[in-house]
Amino acid sequence: TASMISNIAGTVNLLEISRKLEIKKFIFMSSGATYERSKVKKKGFNENDKINTILMYPTSKFFGEKLCDIYNESYNLPVYKIRLFNLYGPKQDYQRKHPPFLAQVFKHIIKNEKMKIFNSNNEIKRDYLYIDDLLELILKLISYKSKQNNLTVNACSGNSFSTLEMIREVEKVTNKKLKIQNEKKASNFWGKYKDIYNGKYKLKDNVIKNEVFKIAEGDSTLFRKIINKNTTPIKK
Repeated sequence: TASMISNIAGTVNLLEISRKLEIKKFIFMSSGATYERSKVKKKGFNENDKINTILMYPTSKFFGEKLCDIYNESYNLPVYKIRLFNLYGPKQDYQRKHPPFLAQVFKHIIKNEKMKIFNSNNEIKRDYLYIDDLLELILKLISYKSKQNNLTVNACSGNSFSTLEMIREVEKVTNKKLKIQNEKKASNFWGKYKDIYNGKYKLKDNVIKNEVFKIAEGDSTLFRKIINKNTTPIKK
């Protein structure tokens, strides 16, 4: 429910304030998670793909996008919606209840602790974007001139890696090996959030498994066109 309050109520409040202040552009941070049940394509998810969410967080982000569309169509407020894929870079918060994947890898390697891995399938890959590329996109959008005043753009690199491939890259950088504990029960992925597992109406196991084993590859064509260069590669 927290994501619904922040991403729906919070977004409409900001849109209304922006309308009254007559701002030039409204930039909304959405998520690549909105593609969670979209059809996978070779080039990756495209901004024009049909969205059909089921989990709370991506649904709240998609509703936020729809609010942006409403303010654009009703009031002609220029809106730019960024669908952010897996972000990485300095100062990631590894102390969150459910930290970003790469932050967890670095933390466990540095502390020489075992890390639970829920998905070791090398065929299932996700797109990773460096923080500086996202910042460049935002700066470019501020001055971006287009006939469209309602634009959706994937913030992704167009390059995808499996869980184990990303771990190997971190091991190369740190010159250390990660101690891996393969977790066979994928439904334990959100084990720190006890409420979703309790009661008669608990979250279905297959819904959690779909999140663990989903492919999250993005089409970065529009992104690279806007920033006018290729994104920062993980492998150099």
